[in-house]
Amino acid sequence: MLSAGLVALVSCSPAEKHPVAPTPTTVPAASAPVVEAAAPFVFYRMVQAGHVELAIEEVRLDTEASRCFQAHRRLFGGFSFDQGKDQLDRSAFAAEVEDVVKAWKDWTKQGKKPSLVLHGHAEHDEADTADAARALSVKRAEAVKAWLVESGLPAERLQVDGHGWDLSPAPLEPTDILKPNRRVEISSDRTPPSEAKLVEAKPVAADVLAQLQSKVRALEGKASPPADSLHAPRTVFVINDASGRMELAFDVASADPEAVALHRYFMQGLSNGCSFEQP
Repeated sequence: MLSAGLVALVSCSPAEKHPVAPTPTTVPAASAPVVEAAAPFVFYRMVQAGHVELAIEEVRLDTEASRCFQAHRRLFGGFSFDQGKDQLDRSAFAAEVEDVVKAWKDWTKQGKKPSLVLHGHAEHDEADTADAARALSVKRAEAVKAWLVESGLPAERLQVDGHGWDLSPAPLEPTDILKPNRRVEISSDRTPPSEAKLVEAKPVAADVLAQLQSKVRALEGKASPPADSLHAPRTVFVINDASGRMELAFDVASADPEAVALHRYFMQGLSNGCSFEQP
């Protein structure tokens, strides 16, 4: 009986199994990327090109900080260098050396004992540290000094001063107006012919920021566009508020009185150490 039972068990077909449908899975819908609205701000820039130098004043105000940038750059003379380099292309600056040598000879004929300071500069993208930038700027000034000594100027009357990137902070907003300060300039004292500074001060109150934004928007259609003259002070306002971004440019000399008043407000704040109160 046991053998027959085993045979019967083996010979029986197993019960037919039906495939089980997989449980459907729910794929969550892709969520839209969260785009954070730009923080509200007011930006001001004034540019004026004189016969000798270019001046730039910038202000950016928001409820986090007040930032001010001021720069003046000599428009002629100087010895420019390639990115990261401390060697001069002498063929490009022969006229500058001739001018210096001629001026030196004229001074000595007048009985003067001139001395010159060679101010070397570097940009932030040319070195990893402030010390490295300063070393590069010194090498640049030394290269110009060597050329002047070869041209007949006494080495003991030529002083080298390397500023590194200390006098070359970046503007608050990108601009091609202010060229890279990879150069050496000459002056008769320790005061650099070109320099820039960046100041960060306390933020403005939200109501002050809103008032300034409103004043800029009120100028739309009133302020005259910039003229062709390079010597007229040109002003740019950029704001970002609940209505979006707006940019406005005009010449101070021919602008609406309200635009001129707003321009003076920012100039006053700059002169007060980047401090801006109720407009």
